[in-house]
Amino acid sequence: MLGALLAAAVAALATAMPMGDFDGLSAEPLFNASHPNITYLTDDNFDTLVVNGKGKPWLMDFYHPYCPHCRQFVPIFEEIAAYYKENGLVNIGALSCMDWYQCSKYNVKGFPTLILWNFDKKWNGENKRAVGEHTKEEVYGLVADQFRIQIYNETGSWPPEPTTTAPPPAPTTLRPLWEESKRPANTTTRVIDAAAAFVFGLKGGVFVGRQSLDDDALDALKEWIRVVSLTFPGPTYRLIIRSLYDALAPVAYLSETKWNAIVGAWQKSAVVTFHAHPMLNAAQATEEWMNLPHLFEGSGTHYAACELYTCGQWTLFHLMTMLNGHEPTAPHVGELAVAVVGAARRFVKHFFTCVPCREHFLKWNTVDTLAWMDKEEPSQKARALYLWLWKGHNAVNRRIRHYQWPKPAVCADCNTTELAHNTTNADVWVMPKVEAWLKQAYGFEEPMAPIVTQKRPLPVEFAEAAQHEPVVVSTTAFKAMQQQPQRHQQISQPTAPDLSLLWWYAVPVTAFGLYVFNQRRRR
Repeated sequence: MLGALLAAAVAALATAMPMGDFDGLSAEPLFNASHPNITYLTDDNFDTLVVNGKGKPWLMDFYHPYCPHCRQFVPIFEEIAAYYKENGLVNIGALSCMDWYQCSKYNVKGFPTLILWNFDKKWNGENKRAVGEHTKEEVYGLVADQFRIQIYNETGSWPPEPTTTAPPPAPTTLRPLWEESKRPANTTTRVIDAAAAFVFGLKGGVFVGRQSLDDDALDALKEWIRVVSLTFPGPTYRLIIRSLYDALAPVAYLSETKWNAIVGAWQKSAVVTFHAHPMLNAAQATEEWMNLPHLFEGSGTHYAACELYTCGQWTLFHLMTMLNGHEPTAPHVGELAVAVVGAARRFVKHFFTCVPCREHFLKWNTVDTLAWMDKEEPSQKARALYLWLWKGHNAVNRRIRHYQWPKPAVCADCNTTELAHNTTNADVWVMPKVEAWLKQAYGFEEPMAPIVTQKRPLPVEFAEAAQHEPVVVSTTAFKAMQQQPQRHQQISQPTAPDLSLLWWYAVPVTAFGLYVFNQRRRR
Protein backbone atom coordinates (compact mmCIF):
# COMPACT_ATOMS: atom_id res chain seq x y z
CA MET A 1 0.00 0.00 0.00
CA LEU A 2 2.74 2.42 0.95
CA GLY A 3 4.59 1.54 -2.24
CA ALA A 4 1.50 2.47 -4.23
CA LEU A 5 1.27 5.78 -2.41
CA LEU A 6 4.90 6.52 -3.15
CA ALA A 7 4.47 5.57 -6.78
CA ALA A 8 1.49 7.91 -7.10
CA ALA A 9 3.48 10.74 -5.51
CA VAL A 10 6.36 10.15 -7.92
CA ALA A 11 3.92 10.05 -10.84
CA ALA A 12 2.61 13.42 -9.78
CA LEU A 13 6.16 14.75 -9.75
CA ALA A 14 6.75 13.43 -13.25
CA THR A 15 3.66 15.01 -14.73
CA ALA A 16 4.06 18.46 -13.16
CA MET A 17 3.68 21.41 -15.52
CA PRO A 18 5.13 24.94 -15.46
CA MET A 19 3.78 27.59 -13.16
CA GLY A 20 0.68 29.57 -14.03
CA ASP A 21 -0.25 33.23 -13.53
CA PHE A 22 -2.67 34.79 -11.10
CA ASP A 23 -5.00 37.68 -11.45
CA GLY A 24 -7.38 39.38 -9.09
CA LEU A 25 -6.41 41.43 -6.04
CA SER A 26 -8.44 41.62 -2.85
CA ALA A 27 -8.23 40.90 0.87
CA GLU A 28 -10.56 37.91 0.54
CA PRO A 29 -9.15 34.45 1.38
CA LEU A 30 -7.31 32.99 -1.58
CA PHE A 31 -9.08 29.65 -1.02
CA ASN A 32 -12.63 29.98 0.29
CA ALA A 33 -14.88 27.58 2.16
CA SER A 34 -16.59 26.40 -1.04
CA HIS A 35 -13.41 25.31 -2.84
CA PRO A 36 -13.97 21.80 -4.27
CA ASN A 37 -10.48 20.42 -3.53
CA ILE A 38 -9.02 22.50 -0.71
CA THR A 39 -10.30 22.48 2.88
CA TYR A 40 -10.79 25.97 4.30
CA LEU A 41 -9.01 25.78 7.67
CA THR A 42 -9.89 28.11 10.55
CA ASP A 43 -9.30 28.45 14.28
CA ASP A 44 -12.57 26.59 14.81
CA ASN A 45 -11.85 23.48 12.74
CA PHE A 46 -8.05 23.18 12.76
CA ASP A 47 -7.77 21.01 15.87
CA THR A 48 -10.71 18.82 14.88
CA LEU A 49 -9.57 18.17 11.32
CA VAL A 50 -5.78 18.29 11.57
CA VAL A 51 -4.48 17.99 15.13
CA ASN A 52 -6.95 15.36 16.31
CA GLY A 53 -7.73 13.92 12.90
CA LYS A 54 -6.97 10.34 11.96
CA GLY A 55 -6.21 8.84 8.57
CA LYS A 56 -4.72 10.62 5.60
CA PRO A 57 -1.86 13.09 6.07
CA TRP A 58 -2.24 16.82 5.39
CA LEU A 59 -0.49 19.21 3.02
CA MET A 60 -1.37 22.76 4.12
CA ASP A 61 -0.66 26.21 2.73
CA PHE A 62 -0.33 28.95 5.37
CA TYR A 63 -0.57 32.23 3.47
CA HIS A 64 -1.44 35.91 3.65
CA PRO A 65 -3.91 37.41 1.12
CA TYR A 66 -1.66 40.46 0.55
CA CYS A 67 1.51 38.44 -0.08
CA PRO A 68 2.21 38.63 -3.85
CA HIS A 69 4.11 35.33 -3.89
CA CYS A 70 1.20 33.67 -2.09
CA ARG A 71 -1.04 34.85 -4.90
CA GLN A 72 1.43 33.57 -7.47
CA PHE A 73 1.26 30.16 -5.80
CA VAL A 74 -2.57 29.88 -5.98
CA PRO A 75 -2.89 28.14 -9.40
CA ILE A 76 -0.01 25.80 -8.54
CA PHE A 77 -1.60 24.75 -5.26
CA GLU A 78 -4.98 24.29 -6.91
CA GLU A 79 -3.48 21.85 -9.45
CA ILE A 80 -1.74 19.98 -6.65
CA ALA A 81 -5.02 19.83 -4.71
CA ALA A 82 -6.91 18.50 -7.73
CA TYR A 83 -4.38 15.72 -8.23
CA TYR A 84 -4.41 14.53 -4.61
CA LYS A 85 -8.19 14.87 -4.39
CA GLU A 86 -8.56 12.51 -7.35
CA ASN A 87 -6.24 9.77 -6.07
CA GLY A 88 -7.10 10.21 -2.39
CA LEU A 89 -3.50 10.34 -1.19
CA VAL A 90 -3.40 13.50 0.92
CA ASN A 91 -5.77 16.01 2.47
CA ILE A 92 -5.18 19.51 1.15
CA GLY A 93 -5.87 22.53 3.34
CA ALA A 94 -5.23 26.28 3.34
CA LEU A 95 -5.31 28.84 6.13
CA SER A 96 -5.29 32.64 5.89
CA CYS A 97 -2.89 34.08 8.45
CA MET A 98 -4.59 37.47 8.21
CA ASP A 99 -7.78 35.94 9.58
CA TRP A 100 -6.79 33.11 11.95
CA TYR A 101 -4.59 32.73 15.01
CA GLN A 102 -3.13 29.31 14.10
CA CYS A 103 -0.19 31.00 12.33
CA SER A 104 0.97 32.55 15.61
CA LYS A 105 0.32 29.32 17.47
CA TYR A 106 2.56 27.36 15.11
CA ASN A 107 5.17 30.11 14.66
CA VAL A 108 4.54 30.78 10.98
CA LYS A 109 6.65 33.91 10.42
CA GLY A 110 6.79 34.07 6.63
CA PHE A 111 4.61 33.42 3.60
CA PRO A 112 3.90 31.22 1.84
CA THR A 113 4.61 28.36 4.29
CA LEU A 114 3.81 24.74 3.45
CA ILE A 115 3.33 22.34 6.39
CA LEU A 116 3.17 18.58 5.93
CA TRP A 117 1.35 16.90 8.83
CA ASN A 118 0.56 13.36 10.00
CA PHE A 119 2.82 11.48 7.59
CA ASP A 120 4.19 9.45 10.51
CA LYS A 121 1.48 6.94 11.51
CA LYS A 122 3.00 6.50 14.97
CA TRP A 123 2.88 10.21 15.80
CA ASN A 124 0.33 12.80 14.71
CA GLY A 125 2.01 16.16 14.19
CA GLU A 126 4.10 18.34 11.91
CA ASN A 127 6.60 16.39 9.81
CA LYS A 128 8.00 18.98 7.43
CA ARG A 129 7.87 22.74 6.86
CA ALA A 130 8.86 24.51 3.65
CA VAL A 131 8.93 28.32 3.55
CA GLY A 132 9.01 30.44 0.39
CA GLU A 133 8.35 29.88 -3.29
CA HIS A 134 7.84 26.36 -4.63
CA THR A 135 7.09 24.81 -8.00
CA LYS A 136 4.75 21.87 -8.40
CA GLU A 137 7.76 19.61 -8.90
CA GLU A 138 9.18 20.68 -5.55
CA VAL A 139 5.91 20.14 -3.70
CA TYR A 140 5.35 16.70 -5.19
CA GLY A 141 8.93 15.91 -4.23
CA LEU A 142 8.28 16.98 -0.63
CA VAL A 143 5.27 14.68 -0.42
CA ALA A 144 7.17 11.77 -2.02
CA ASP A 145 10.02 12.20 0.49
CA GLN A 146 7.58 12.04 3.40
CA PHE A 147 6.08 8.81 2.03
CA ARG A 148 9.60 7.34 1.72
CA ILE A 149 10.29 8.26 5.35
CA GLN A 150 6.98 6.66 6.33
CA ILE A 151 7.96 3.42 4.56
CA TYR A 152 11.33 3.40 6.35
CA ASN A 153 9.70 3.95 9.75
CA GLU A 154 7.35 1.00 9.19
CA THR A 155 9.68 -1.45 7.44
CA GLY A 156 13.14 -0.43 8.61
CA SER A 157 14.48 -0.12 5.06
CA TRP A 158 14.42 2.63 2.48
CA PRO A 159 12.41 2.14 -0.71
CA PRO A 160 14.38 2.50 -3.95
CA GLU A 161 14.95 6.00 -5.25
CA PRO A 162 12.42 6.99 -7.93
CA THR A 163 13.81 6.67 -11.42
CA THR A 164 11.10 8.62 -13.21
CA THR A 165 12.17 12.16 -14.04
CA ALA A 166 9.98 15.10 -14.83
CA PRO A 167 9.82 16.13 -18.50
CA PRO A 168 11.46 19.45 -19.37
CA PRO A 169 9.05 22.34 -18.91
CA ALA A 170 7.32 23.62 -21.99
CA PRO A 171 8.87 26.81 -23.41
CA THR A 172 7.21 29.89 -22.01
CA THR A 173 7.69 33.64 -22.15
CA LEU A 174 8.81 35.05 -18.84
CA ARG A 175 6.34 37.52 -17.42
CA PRO A 176 6.45 39.57 -14.22
CA LEU A 177 5.54 37.52 -11.16
CA TRP A 178 2.66 39.91 -10.62
CA GLU A 179 1.34 42.92 -12.45
CA GLU A 180 1.97 46.39 -11.11
CA SER A 181 -0.83 48.81 -10.36
CA LYS A 182 -2.31 50.73 -13.26
CA ARG A 183 -3.84 53.41 -11.03
CA PRO A 184 -2.28 56.88 -11.35
CA ALA A 185 -0.01 58.07 -8.55
CA ASN A 186 0.67 61.56 -7.22
CA THR A 187 1.98 63.18 -4.05
CA THR A 188 -1.21 62.52 -2.08
CA THR A 189 -1.54 58.86 -3.12
CA ARG A 190 2.10 58.21 -2.24
CA VAL A 191 1.63 59.64 1.26
CA ILE A 192 -1.56 57.59 1.71
CA ASP A 193 0.03 54.35 0.48
CA ALA A 194 3.18 54.87 2.55
CA ALA A 195 1.10 55.45 5.69
CA ALA A 196 -1.03 52.38 4.94
CA ALA A 197 2.10 50.25 4.57
CA PHE A 198 3.48 51.64 7.82
CA VAL A 199 0.27 50.74 9.66
CA PHE A 200 0.09 47.32 8.00
CA GLY A 201 3.64 46.58 9.12
CA LEU A 202 2.72 47.51 12.70
CA LYS A 203 -0.53 45.54 12.83
CA GLY A 204 0.10 42.73 10.34
CA GLY A 205 3.82 42.07 10.60
CA VAL A 206 5.19 42.61 14.10
CA PHE A 207 3.52 39.65 15.80
CA VAL A 208 3.14 37.17 12.98
CA GLY A 209 4.16 33.77 14.30
CA ARG A 210 5.06 34.96 17.81
CA GLN A 211 3.45 36.19 20.99
CA SER A 212 6.33 38.35 22.26
CA LEU A 213 9.44 39.98 20.79
CA ASP A 214 12.99 39.00 21.62
CA ASP A 215 15.56 41.70 22.33
CA ASP A 216 16.79 42.06 18.73
CA ALA A 217 13.29 42.31 17.28
CA LEU A 218 12.17 44.84 19.91
CA ASP A 219 15.22 47.03 19.26
CA ALA A 220 14.58 46.78 15.51
CA LEU A 221 10.96 47.85 15.99
CA LYS A 222 11.92 50.85 18.12
CA GLU A 223 14.56 51.96 15.64
CA TRP A 224 12.19 51.53 12.70
CA ILE A 225 9.52 53.76 14.25
CA ARG A 226 12.13 56.33 15.35
CA VAL A 227 13.61 56.65 11.85
CA VAL A 228 10.18 56.79 10.17
CA SER A 229 9.22 59.56 12.62
CA LEU A 230 12.20 61.57 11.33
CA THR A 231 11.77 60.99 7.59
CA PHE A 232 8.03 60.67 6.82
CA PRO A 233 6.71 63.68 4.87
CA GLY A 234 4.92 66.36 6.87
CA PRO A 235 5.90 67.69 10.32
CA THR A 236 2.51 66.84 11.83
CA TYR A 237 2.64 63.28 10.50
CA ARG A 238 6.17 62.97 11.91
CA LEU A 239 4.92 64.22 15.26
CA ILE A 240 2.14 61.63 15.24
CA ILE A 241 4.61 58.82 14.52
CA ARG A 242 6.98 60.20 17.14
CA SER A 243 4.26 59.85 19.78
CA LEU A 244 4.14 56.12 18.99
CA TYR A 245 7.90 55.91 19.46
CA ASP A 246 7.65 57.79 22.77
CA ALA A 247 5.09 55.24 23.99
CA LEU A 248 7.22 52.27 22.92
CA ALA A 249 10.70 53.54 23.89
CA PRO A 250 10.51 52.72 27.64
CA VAL A 251 8.98 49.25 27.09
CA ALA A 252 11.38 46.47 28.07
CA TYR A 253 9.14 43.48 27.27
CA LEU A 254 6.61 43.62 24.48
CA SER A 255 3.80 41.10 24.25
CA GLU A 256 1.19 40.97 21.53
CA THR A 257 -1.50 42.16 23.94
CA LYS A 258 0.55 45.13 25.10
CA TRP A 259 1.46 46.05 21.51
CA ASN A 260 -2.15 45.98 20.35
CA ALA A 261 -3.07 48.31 23.21
CA ILE A 262 -0.25 50.73 22.35
CA VAL A 263 -1.10 50.84 18.65
CA GLY A 264 -4.84 51.12 19.32
CA ALA A 265 -4.35 54.06 21.68
CA TRP A 266 -1.93 55.69 19.23
CA GLN A 267 -4.40 55.45 16.36
CA LYS A 268 -7.10 57.08 18.49
CA SER A 269 -4.79 59.95 19.40
CA ALA A 270 -3.58 60.56 15.83
CA VAL A 271 -6.61 62.66 14.79
CA VAL A 272 -6.32 64.76 17.95
CA THR A 273 -2.65 65.46 17.26
CA PHE A 274 -3.43 66.24 13.62
CA HIS A 275 -6.02 68.88 14.51
CA ALA A 276 -3.71 70.44 17.09
CA HIS A 277 -0.89 70.98 14.59
CA PRO A 278 -1.72 72.47 11.18
CA MET A 279 0.64 72.15 8.23
CA LEU A 280 1.34 74.97 5.80
CA ASN A 281 3.61 75.22 2.79
CA ALA A 282 5.91 78.14 1.99
CA ALA A 283 2.93 80.07 0.61
CA GLN A 284 1.05 79.57 3.90
CA ALA A 285 -1.44 77.25 2.22
CA THR A 286 -2.47 73.69 3.14
CA GLU A 287 -1.90 71.28 0.25
CA GLU A 288 -4.01 68.18 -0.31
CA TRP A 289 -1.40 65.77 1.06
CA MET A 290 -1.17 67.85 4.24
CA ASN A 291 -4.88 67.55 5.00
CA LEU A 292 -5.36 63.84 5.76
CA PRO A 293 -6.58 63.61 9.37
CA HIS A 294 -7.39 59.89 9.18
CA LEU A 295 -4.11 58.90 7.54
CA PHE A 296 -3.06 56.36 10.19
CA GLU A 297 -6.41 54.72 10.85
CA GLY A 298 -7.48 51.20 9.88
CA SER A 299 -5.32 48.13 9.31
CA GLY A 300 -3.29 49.30 6.33
CA THR A 301 -5.03 47.10 3.79
CA HIS A 302 -6.46 49.82 1.52
CA TYR A 303 -4.24 51.70 -0.93
CA ALA A 304 -4.81 54.68 -3.20
CA ALA A 305 -2.47 53.86 -6.10
CA CYS A 306 -0.76 50.63 -5.08
CA GLU A 307 -2.38 47.24 -5.34
CA LEU A 308 -0.48 45.48 -2.58
CA TYR A 309 1.39 46.08 0.65
CA THR A 310 4.78 45.48 -0.98
CA CYS A 311 4.22 48.44 -3.32
CA GLY A 312 3.22 50.62 -0.38
CA GLN A 313 6.34 49.54 1.52
CA TRP A 314 8.60 50.47 -1.40
CA THR A 315 6.82 53.83 -1.54
CA LEU A 316 7.53 54.37 2.15
CA PHE A 317 11.19 53.45 1.66
CA HIS A 318 11.54 55.95 -1.20
CA LEU A 319 9.93 58.74 0.82
CA MET A 320 12.26 57.99 3.73
CA THR A 321 15.40 58.06 1.57
CA MET A 322 14.54 61.54 0.33
CA LEU A 323 14.85 62.79 3.95
CA ASN A 324 11.77 64.96 3.61
CA GLY A 325 11.81 68.06 5.78
CA HIS A 326 15.60 68.00 6.26
CA GLU A 327 18.25 70.26 4.74
CA PRO A 328 20.57 67.90 2.78
CA THR A 329 23.68 69.68 4.06
CA ALA A 330 22.61 69.76 7.74
CA PRO A 331 25.18 68.21 10.13
CA HIS A 332 22.82 65.45 11.30
CA VAL A 333 21.89 64.25 7.80
CA GLY A 334 24.92 61.98 7.44
CA GLU A 335 24.00 59.82 10.42
CA LEU A 336 20.32 59.95 9.49
CA ALA A 337 21.12 58.57 6.01
CA VAL A 338 22.96 55.62 7.56
CA ALA A 339 20.09 55.11 10.02
CA VAL A 340 17.57 54.85 7.16
CA VAL A 341 19.57 52.04 5.53
CA GLY A 342 19.92 50.16 8.81
CA ALA A 343 16.32 50.63 9.96
CA ALA A 344 14.93 49.44 6.63
CA ARG A 345 17.16 46.38 6.64
CA ARG A 346 16.28 45.38 10.21
CA PHE A 347 12.56 45.98 9.65
CA VAL A 348 12.54 43.69 6.60
CA LYS A 349 14.63 41.07 8.40
CA HIS A 350 12.35 40.86 11.46
CA PHE A 351 8.88 41.89 10.28
CA PHE A 352 8.49 41.45 6.51
CA THR A 353 6.37 38.32 6.21
CA CYS A 354 6.67 37.70 2.46
CA VAL A 355 9.66 35.34 2.53
CA PRO A 356 10.77 35.67 -1.13
CA CYS A 357 10.39 39.46 -0.88
CA ARG A 358 12.47 39.45 2.29
CA GLU A 359 15.18 37.31 0.71
CA HIS A 360 15.36 39.52 -2.38
CA PHE A 361 15.70 42.64 -0.24
CA LEU A 362 18.31 41.26 2.17
CA LYS A 363 20.48 39.86 -0.62
CA TRP A 364 20.90 43.41 -1.82
CA ASN A 365 20.83 45.37 1.46
CA THR A 366 23.57 43.72 3.52
CA VAL A 367 25.56 44.91 6.52
CA ASP A 368 28.24 46.00 4.03
CA THR A 369 25.74 48.54 2.71
CA LEU A 370 25.82 50.29 6.08
CA ALA A 371 29.60 50.42 5.97
CA TRP A 372 29.54 51.86 2.46
CA MET A 373 27.01 54.53 3.37
CA ASP A 374 28.94 55.42 6.51
CA LYS A 375 32.10 56.04 4.45
CA GLU A 376 30.39 58.33 1.95
CA GLU A 377 31.38 61.99 2.00
CA PRO A 378 29.00 63.93 4.29
CA SER A 379 28.01 66.29 1.48
CA GLN A 380 27.09 63.32 -0.76
CA LYS A 381 25.24 61.07 1.69
CA ALA A 382 21.76 62.47 1.03
CA ARG A 383 22.14 61.94 -2.73
CA ALA A 384 23.80 58.55 -2.29
CA LEU A 385 20.87 57.43 -0.13
CA TYR A 386 18.04 57.96 -2.62
CA LEU A 387 20.11 56.69 -5.56
CA TRP A 388 21.04 53.59 -3.55
CA LEU A 389 17.38 52.70 -3.04
CA TRP A 390 16.48 53.42 -6.66
CA LYS A 391 19.25 51.12 -7.90
CA GLY A 392 18.29 48.48 -5.35
CA HIS A 393 14.62 48.66 -6.34
CA ASN A 394 15.56 47.92 -9.94
CA ALA A 395 17.90 45.12 -8.83
CA VAL A 396 14.95 43.47 -7.07
CA ASN A 397 12.78 44.10 -10.14
CA ARG A 398 15.24 42.11 -12.23
CA ARG A 399 14.96 39.16 -9.85
CA ILE A 400 11.17 39.12 -10.10
CA ARG A 401 11.08 39.82 -13.86
CA HIS A 402 9.68 43.34 -13.58
CA TYR A 403 10.57 46.14 -15.97
CA GLN A 404 13.18 48.68 -14.97
CA TRP A 405 11.74 51.78 -13.37
CA PRO A 406 10.67 54.50 -13.93
CA LYS A 407 9.07 53.34 -17.15
CA PRO A 408 8.76 55.70 -20.13
CA ALA A 409 5.07 56.24 -19.40
CA VAL A 410 6.11 57.75 -16.05
CA CYS A 411 9.31 59.54 -17.06
CA ALA A 412 9.69 59.80 -20.81
CA ASP A 413 13.19 61.34 -20.72
CA CYS A 414 14.72 59.16 -18.00
CA ASN A 415 15.96 56.45 -20.36
CA THR A 416 17.38 56.54 -23.87
CA THR A 417 15.94 53.17 -24.92
CA GLU A 418 12.57 51.49 -24.91
CA LEU A 419 12.41 50.00 -21.41
CA ALA A 420 10.14 47.19 -22.53
CA HIS A 421 13.21 45.68 -24.20
CA ASN A 422 15.75 46.57 -21.53
CA THR A 423 15.99 45.02 -18.08
CA THR A 424 19.74 44.98 -17.41
CA ASN A 425 21.69 47.84 -18.99
CA ALA A 426 22.14 50.67 -16.50
CA ASP A 427 24.14 52.87 -18.89
CA VAL A 428 21.06 54.00 -20.76
CA TRP A 429 19.72 56.04 -17.81
CA VAL A 430 19.83 59.81 -18.06
CA MET A 431 20.73 60.41 -14.44
CA PRO A 432 19.88 64.14 -14.17
CA LYS A 433 16.38 63.29 -15.40
CA VAL A 434 16.07 60.32 -13.05
CA GLU A 435 17.13 62.40 -10.06
CA ALA A 436 14.75 65.20 -10.97
CA TRP A 437 11.89 62.71 -11.21
CA LEU A 438 12.76 61.08 -7.87
CA LYS A 439 12.85 64.46 -6.13
CA GLN A 440 9.55 65.51 -7.65
CA ALA A 441 7.82 62.21 -6.83
CA TYR A 442 9.25 61.47 -3.38
CA GLY A 443 11.17 64.52 -2.17
CA PHE A 444 8.44 67.10 -2.44
CA GLU A 445 8.61 68.52 1.09
CA GLU A 446 11.11 71.33 1.58
CA PRO A 447 12.53 71.95 5.07
CA MET A 448 9.82 73.73 7.01
CA ALA A 449 9.72 75.91 10.10
CA PRO A 450 8.53 74.27 13.33
CA ILE A 451 4.82 73.54 13.35
CA VAL A 452 2.48 75.98 15.07
CA THR A 453 0.27 74.67 17.84
CA GLN A 454 -3.50 75.03 17.99
CA LYS A 455 -4.22 77.10 14.90
CA ARG A 456 -6.61 74.58 13.41
CA PRO A 457 -9.79 74.34 15.57
CA LEU A 458 -10.16 70.99 17.29
CA PRO A 459 -13.60 69.47 16.57
CA VAL A 460 -15.79 69.12 19.66
CA GLU A 461 -16.24 65.36 19.23
CA PHE A 462 -12.49 64.74 19.38
CA ALA A 463 -12.04 66.99 22.41
CA GLU A 464 -14.87 65.23 24.25
CA ALA A 465 -13.60 61.79 23.27
CA ALA A 466 -10.13 62.69 24.45
CA GLN A 467 -11.44 63.19 28.00
CA HIS A 468 -12.60 59.57 28.18
CA GLU A 469 -10.16 57.60 26.00
CA PRO A 470 -6.63 56.70 27.13
CA VAL A 471 -4.51 58.04 24.27
CA VAL A 472 -0.86 58.32 23.36
CA VAL A 473 -0.36 61.93 22.31
CA SER A 474 2.35 64.54 22.39
CA THR A 475 2.49 66.89 25.38
CA THR A 476 1.64 69.93 23.27
CA ALA A 477 -1.35 68.26 21.68
CA PHE A 478 -2.55 66.94 25.03
CA LYS A 479 -2.53 70.44 26.53
CA ALA A 480 -4.43 71.72 23.52
CA MET A 481 -6.87 68.83 23.88
CA GLN A 482 -7.53 69.80 27.52
CA GLN A 483 -7.90 73.50 26.76
CA GLN A 484 -10.31 73.10 23.86
CA PRO A 485 -13.44 72.03 25.81
CA GLN A 486 -12.93 75.00 28.15
CA ARG A 487 -13.05 77.35 25.19
CA HIS A 488 -16.36 75.88 24.06
CA GLN A 489 -17.72 76.09 27.59
CA GLN A 490 -16.85 79.74 27.90
CA ILE A 491 -18.59 80.51 24.64
CA SER A 492 -21.74 78.51 25.36
CA GLN A 493 -22.35 79.68 28.97
CA PRO A 494 -23.01 83.27 30.25
CA THR A 495 -20.09 84.83 32.02
CA ALA A 496 -20.26 85.11 35.83
CA PRO A 497 -18.00 86.82 38.39
CA ASP A 498 -15.00 84.77 39.39
CA LEU A 499 -15.36 84.20 43.19
CA SER A 500 -11.63 83.79 43.66
CA LEU A 501 -11.07 87.33 42.37
CA LEU A 502 -13.82 88.73 44.64
CA TRP A 503 -12.01 87.35 47.68
CA TRP A 504 -8.81 89.20 46.68
CA TYR A 505 -10.79 92.48 46.73
CA ALA A 506 -12.93 91.72 49.79
CA VAL A 507 -10.14 90.87 52.23
CA PRO A 508 -8.15 94.16 52.07
CA VAL A 509 -11.32 96.27 51.94
CA THR A 510 -12.67 94.54 55.05
CA ALA A 511 -9.37 94.93 56.87
CA PHE A 512 -9.23 98.64 56.07
CA GLY A 513 -12.82 99.13 57.27
CA LEU A 514 -12.07 97.45 60.60
CA TYR A 515 -8.99 99.64 61.06
CA VAL A 516 -10.99 102.86 60.52
CA PHE A 517 -13.76 101.71 62.86
CA ASN A 518 -11.25 100.90 65.59
CA GLN A 519 -9.54 104.33 65.33
CA ARG A 520 -12.86 106.16 65.70
CA ARG A 521 -13.73 104.18 68.84
CA ARG A 522 -10.49 105.28 70.50
CA ARG A 523 -11.39 108.93 69.99
